[in-house]
Amino acid sequence: MEKWEIKVETNAENAFNTLKNEFEPLRGVSFHSSLESDQGIHFNIRKRILDGEKILYYNNIIVKGCIIKTNDSSVIKLIFNEHALSIALKIIFYLLSAFFIAMSFYINLLLVIPGIILLVFSAYYLFVGRQYFKTYVNEYKNVFNKSFQN
Repeated sequence: MEKWEIKVETNAENAFNTLKNEFEPLRGVSFHSSLESDQGIHFNIRKRILDGEKILYYNNIIVKGCIIKTNDSSVIKLIFNEHALSIALKIIFYLLSAFFIAMSFYINLLLVIPGIILLVFSAYYLFVGRQYFKTYVNEYKNVFNKSFQN
């Protein structure tokens, strides 16, 4: 999870319309917003999961944001989260590797081989997933910066 804030020189409605015009036409991107409240305008941006293998790398970011009104400008608060399926896959891989390694002591010592393979794959997936997360967070930040440049 990563938090980020942008101060924008326009009012909240114009900032929301800019974001809506930026993200709605993109194919494969889901842009949802809630009604205006006292706290501001809330929105979610995420990439749709179209293929199973894309869960591992390409669709692991959900952007939750809020546009807060101030006197003459607005503040956009963003939270970048990892997709729930991506987190669930990591947990499943680590639990399966622990299960195979634990069962190798009780049933057969050869069960340690799939456990170690799963453990190596899990560690690789964790490392590469973090790198993809940082890359895609920076891409989202660049899109937000370009949207609100004067």
